[in-house]
Amino acid sequence: MAQQHKQPAYREFKQPPLGPSEKMNRGLAFERYFDQYKPDWSVDAKAQQAFIKRLTGDQGCCKCGDAQALKAANARQLGLAEAQQGEVFWAKSDWRFVTGLGIPHPIENGLLWHPTLATPYLPGSAIKGLVRAALEPTLDKDQLYFLFGSDHKEPNQQSPDRPMKSGALIFMDALPVRKVRLVVDVLTNHMGKWYERGDDASRVSTDTVVPADWQTPNPVVFLSTEELMLQFVILPRSLYRNHTNIGSWITLATEALQWALQHEGAGAKTGTGYGSFSLLDETAARKMRSDLSEKWRDTSLVSAMDETELALYQLTEALTAFKAGNAQRHQLTGMRTTLLAAACEWNDAQRQKLYEILVDVEASITSNRQTRRNNVRMFAEKLGIAH
Repeated sequence: MAQQHKQPAYREFKQPPLGPSEKMNRGLAFERYFDQYKPDWSVDAKAQQAFIKRLTGDQGCCKCGDAQALKAANARQLGLAEAQQGEVFWAKSDWRFVTGLGIPHPIENGLLWHPTLATPYLPGSAIKGLVRAALEPTLDKDQLYFLFGSDHKEPNQQSPDRPMKSGALIFMDALPVRKVRLVVDVLTNHMGKWYERGDDASRVSTDTVVPADWQTPNPVVFLSTEELMLQFVILPRSLYRNHTNIGSWITLATEALQWALQHEGAGAKTGTGYGSFSLLDETAARKMRSDLSEKWRDTSLVSAMDETELALYQLTEALTAFKAGNAQRHQLTGMRTTLLAAACEWNDAQRQKLYEILVDVEASITSNRQTRRNNVRMFAEKLGIAH
């Protein structure tokens, strides 16, 4: 006889409590770790609110994403755009931004999360749709086919003599350039039964369906973002890179996207003020480009390092992050132990460099002067450095 298990199956297992943390991947927690189901797998409004509160904290807002990872991802996009003669610009949301509300989720309103950066973002497919909607009234079918790979946005209305293909332009995902501020938003439905059953005349006369002021409001919570700054990138597809007017087409698409962001909005709920963006001014955009270009150059140098150089670089970066409050002590001590063991196969210059970094590490993580001296002496002995 098959063993009978309680439902949910994981109820008896102990797990770390879900709660706000700077290091938590909120996208993963939101998409995969909803833990408010009842034994019959039902979810009520209180459970939904409890989950959102545990995800964002008591204040109903928090920041998500890793600043360095976001900067590196945007730097790679910028480097690609510069190499491929593409266009890059930055825009900041005027109020709130949300996308992916239709994604299925136990709280009834989803949110689109980047799979690795753990932040909300605007996918390239949505950006392509914005640009197409802005340009369709002014372009003919030949031009639409060239830019977007189809002369009609509906596949079943595509011209039979023109097979659908990839267009001349590539629209990259719009990624946040800094940590994203998540906020708890509320949509209060006052007459839910009317919207649900109002098309059935036999039910409209009932007290629970008729749209009247005695109906009970039904607040629905969902997540949105505030002060979101995104990087937008449009590139030429490699097949069209040497096309005579490709630069003009990229400029046209960029201008159309900028107009759409400022006047139409992006994402969900644009009709109620969500998703409106303003472009960074010239000075701020120049500084943003300079910072990301510097990060891209650093990334390029790192890719050319050998294993030992990379290990020393990573230790230096971890120390810098620790001093800035973005890393924990155990990360440095773990790297220290690993590198001291590996350094026996390094040359004299590499061991000397490691010793100098470890002295700086010790000064940062050990407050007791005598302990610090003893550790530095131990480093010198292990690395064969005159102390």
